[in-house]
Amino acid sequence: MRLYIVRHAIAVAQGTPGFEADKRPLTEEGIEKMRRAAKGLRKLAVHPHTILCSPLPRALQTAEILLEELGGQAVIKLTDALAPSAIAGRCTFSCRRCAHSSRSCWSDISLRSAKSSVTSPGVRLKIMWS
Repeated sequence: MRLYIVRHAIAVAQGTPGFEADKRPLTEEGIEKMRRAAKGLRKLAVHPHTILCSPLPRALQTAEILLEELGGQAVIKLTDALAPSAIAGRCTFSCRRCAHSSRSCWSDISLRSAKSSVTSPGVRLKIMWS
């Protein structure tokens, strides 16, 4: 089994008037960048069986772009377990830039500077980027 972890594409900035935090959609730039990234995954012959995503609109839009561009038979399954509110209590992120663990760093963390640990019943997933 192969596990690919994809964060949602660029979304409308948090705090933008007219958009609730949990209802923020992808921006046009985010949509275009995710299409390019998905086309790259297709060139690498990535064919997921299932795409799990949080119920937030930006996550679902990202999953739909992946499904469309990869052209496979994948199924999108929404799960509350991936919503930010569910993950916050199980993850810690260490940001080298600020040298402390804090969820407040969430939006400032790049894949190159983050470490995280996710634990749920019967599963421990440790992810490290360098």
